[in-house]
Amino acid sequence: APKHPLGLYLNALILTKKQDYANAQAVLQRAGAALDDYLPAQYLRGAIAYAQGNLEQAAANLNRFVAAVPDNANGRRLLGSTMIRQGRFDDAVKTLQPLADGQNADAASLSLVATARMGAGDYDMAIELFQKASSLDPKNSLYRTQLAVARLAAGQNAEAVKDLQTAVKEDPEATRPQLLLVRYHLFNR
Repeated sequence: APKHPLGLYLNALILTKKQDYANAQAVLQRAGAALDDYLPAQYLRGAIAYAQGNLEQAAANLNRFVAAVPDNANGRRLLGSTMIRQGRFDDAVKTLQPLADGQNADAASLSLVATARMGAGDYDMAIELFQKASSLDPKNSLYRTQLAVARLAAGQNAEAVKDLQTAVKEDPEATRPQLLLVRYHLFNR
């Protein structure tokens, strides 16, 4: 077994890819403070903690990582996801919004920012971001379904039904939009 801190880091990375989070964490702990200033290890510690549901530890590691490397989109996404799971929607919006501001924003990032906006109660902005995500990846029924949920939350029921129908048409195998349509019609007779 490697004893050098970078060897331990690489071993933990391999274990993480295999989803063996407990052993990956143990390997990183063996490195001790030697990896505290190594940014990839900070990210990896955060990712492992997130996967294990230790959201406070994930946030602590990822905050340090994002503070040091603010332009790292993966770090922002994981920190924002952690904050969303913690119910810290306003903090998640602040962390994630830079991912949506550029012209190179991808659908997944827009969707994540929109999810944070929904949690913060900003349905109009969530709808706008989900629309952008859906237009960037029109074949992905998830974004159209998320748009429909945002519209339902905002009281835009007719538009939401159209979005769900479009999601079902685009991806007949997707069960979530089908279930939401059935549920909507059952509860709105």
